[in-house]
Amino acid sequence: MSLEQQLVIEENFSKAFNKESLRESLNPEDFEVYSNALKVLEFSKGDVVFDDGESPKGVYFIEKGTAKLSKSGVYGKDQILRFCKDNDLIGYRSLLCGENFQAKAEAMTPMKVHFLPSDVFLKLLEIDPKLSYAMLQKIAYELGESANTVTFLLYNFIK
Repeated sequence: MSLEQQLVIEENFSKAFNKESLRESLNPEDFEVYSNALKVLEFSKGDVVFDDGESPKGVYFIEKGTAKLSKSGVYGKDQILRFCKDNDLIGYRSLLCGENFQAKAEAMTPMKVHFLPSDVFLKLLEIDPKLSYAMLQKIAYELGESANTVTFLLYNFIK
């Protein structure tokens, strides 16, 4: 996938998952539930946003800052899976799969995030087609990136 396509997907998601867009697409009662549930959290460098094995309580939209997603390796050394930046959403994969977190998210810089509890996020996906479509695009893009990574690693392993 080209960088241009990736940027379009990220932009579509940011447009669908923001207060103004949700105010337009939701009825007043649903928007009030969303607004009341949304919490702004701040993390300092080194703080753990969520830990490997924890049960997801919601999703985290990074307004500002950088997080590292990592998994503990064979000898206890952290293996970096990816870095997440402004306008990224983290925590949704485990939530949507109904499983505990499979990685740890740690603040690499001071971070400001918007936390949305699980029940509200899932309700938004049910009632807002624009947000659901943006999430599908995001998930499809990340699935493609994972496939590319596996292919690259296998190719280099076989060499």
